[in-house]
Amino acid sequence: MYNVAGLPFVVPQYPSKGKIETVSGSKSDKKLDVIVLDVKTENATQRVSLHGGKFNNDNPEEFTIDGLNFRMWYGAKILETPFSIKLNDFQLEKYPGSENAASYASEVTVIDKDETFDYRIFMNHILDHKGYKFFQASYDLSGGKEQTHLSVNHDWWGTFITYFGYSLLYTGLICIFFAKNTRFDTLKNSLKKIRKKKAAMSIIIALFISSFNFAQHSDHDHNDPNHTHENHQTQNTQQRTSHNVRRITDQQIDSILQANLVSEAHAEEFNKLVIQDAGGRMKPAHTFASELVRKVSQTENLRGMTPSQVLLSIIENPMLWYEVPAIYLEKGNTQIREVLGLEKDVAYARLSDFYDLQGKSKIDSYIVEAQKKNVQNKFEKDIIKIGRRLYLFTSALSGSILKIYPIPNDENNKWVSQPETLMEKGFKDTDTIFVRKSLPLYIQLLQSAKKTNDYSKAKQLLDGIKKYQKQFGADVYPSKNKIETEITYNKFSVFAKLIRYYGLASLLLMFFVIAQIFNNKKWVNIGVKISIGIVIVLFVLHTAGLITRWYISGNAPWSNAYESIIYVGWTTMLFGLYLGRRSALTLLATIINEMAVTVGLVMLTIGNFLGGMWANESWGRYWGWDPKETWALISIMIYAFVLHMRLIPGLRGKYTFNLWTVIAYASIMMTYFGVNFYLAGLHSYASGDRVITPSSVYYSVGFVIVLGLLAWFKHKKYYKK
Repeated sequence: MYNVAGLPFVVPQYPSKGKIETVSGSKSDKKLDVIVLDVKTENATQRVSLHGGKFNNDNPEEFTIDGLNFRMWYGAKILETPFSIKLNDFQLEKYPGSENAASYASEVTVIDKDETFDYRIFMNHILDHKGYKFFQASYDLSGGKEQTHLSVNHDWWGTFITYFGYSLLYTGLICIFFAKNTRFDTLKNSLKKIRKKKAAMSIIIALFISSFNFAQHSDHDHNDPNHTHENHQTQNTQQRTSHNVRRITDQQIDSILQANLVSEAHAEEFNKLVIQDAGGRMKPAHTFASELVRKVSQTENLRGMTPSQVLLSIIENPMLWYEVPAIYLEKGNTQIREVLGLEKDVAYARLSDFYDLQGKSKIDSYIVEAQKKNVQNKFEKDIIKIGRRLYLFTSALSGSILKIYPIPNDENNKWVSQPETLMEKGFKDTDTIFVRKSLPLYIQLLQSAKKTNDYSKAKQLLDGIKKYQKQFGADVYPSKNKIETEITYNKFSVFAKLIRYYGLASLLLMFFVIAQIFNNKKWVNIGVKISIGIVIVLFVLHTAGLITRWYISGNAPWSNAYESIIYVGWTTMLFGLYLGRRSALTLLATIINEMAVTVGLVMLTIGNFLGGMWANESWGRYWGWDPKETWALISIMIYAFVLHMRLIPGLRGKYTFNLWTVIAYASIMMTYFGVNFYLAGLHSYASGDRVITPSSVYYSVGFVIVLGLLAWFKHKKYYKK
């Protein structure tokens, strides 16, 4: 107790002394940067520290040296637009039941002397007014107030000159293919001479390489945390121990699922029920269930059940599925498993694993922080992907995604789920009871049918729902032929099988063509023709698969990453068969190889510059050193080097050129696949978890090494003097 001038007071502890210092550290948008300058005049020098950064326009430093007055600051320069923009509302849409942002936009009013109008700015939808372009860059909710961040671009002449220069570049590159006395023209003339002489060329390895382009698409993005969670490890371990005591085992879950399994015959009837997905596409339940299982569990069948049986089980017993390990966790990411309190080698998590004992989500806070960043590490990208799976799975358990009831006379042909029918007023009084009670009654009939093995009543009610769909959703209801075609397409999995068949056919063709080089007997020639015939049959199946996919979706089969892969594979096979129609040894001839690399490099370069133009129109910048952009540039540089190797004395030669064209293809694979599924951003992999590399990569590297060594010995034997 102290007393000063009759005023008693208590000091809990003695005031501690300290000092403020500027220290070096990692950059952060939440902290000001500091730059240290030495300002020199003829007679004096003074060291000045300026506090500022990316968004700073304040903190000026005023000082005098040798009678001269200085005023300096470090930060952004304020530029005023000839008009004003008022923010009316910032809209952040989240997935239901999650903190995962679905989209965000800014509602603004442009106030100008000539006009005033409202506008909505969101991703890839910019505001362009008087040459000023405003882009939705990011947002911040951490300060207690919603903040929207817009980036601004104003450079009409610079953009025009840049685009004009790009168009000249495109024209010049395309002219390479048609101009006289170019390297490409020389190659064309050489090819004509060789064909006239009917000279034998190398084996068509391109068929073998292209066969790896037909894998079924899987949604794997991989990144890693750049920090640790030592304080959570003990807590997670305790939660895992206490939680395991209460829940049933995997074996018990499997027993319950199998005991309540719907028969495959009735599942086939359920497959034909039409469902409207979130994008408005009408699809049979078989497709819907298959996509649900693949997206949530990254597998075709789950726990011994077909996708349709899984969906029916979810509809019938949603509470049971809270304890079914069904949500896929990225391989090797131990950080996520620590957050959830799971073992490091667990492949699937239960829905209950994502919530603590008080029902609070364990991952929502991580998702919110990850979505604020433009560049995310492995852990952050993985946690966002898992959050989307979690949202999809919880939507399935709630029944909200099972949109099977069309609203009569709705101008947008909207279909709703059974829970939504309770709030939807667009149904007629006579139909209200049916749409609200038919699905619960169907579930009861299923439970009874499994006991008696008589599904007739359940089928009758299912047919009633289909009849209702046809009556009130006729405008968008697919034809019977289209429904059956889509189900057949799903079951056949043509592209998943083609990867194996193409690979086997290519190996067979390789064997006979190599044998043909040393032995020109009749049986060898017949083997070559049979192998080519098999490849042609597979190509026909490939074509039929693309046509079927086009027919089912109503869109050309190159609208997403998966479709682009199978389409690129189809075009590769088409040109391979066309170029090799005269001789099985033509496809990988050095001349054709160089021509193909030239064409590919030109198209890759044009595509990269077009991507820069698109980025400028969508995001306000041509280049951001994004991994995809960077690896596209790396691929261009690699192939440009390969094409110019013939000008380097020590690297000239057919063997060196052909080998390096095979090796260079790895950069394309990295650009197309690796960046999408492995890289997190500008810093590549963060520390913590190991990067998972498919075994096919090691096989491919080993194959190229063996092939290169064999080709070297043959080259040394037959071509080197």
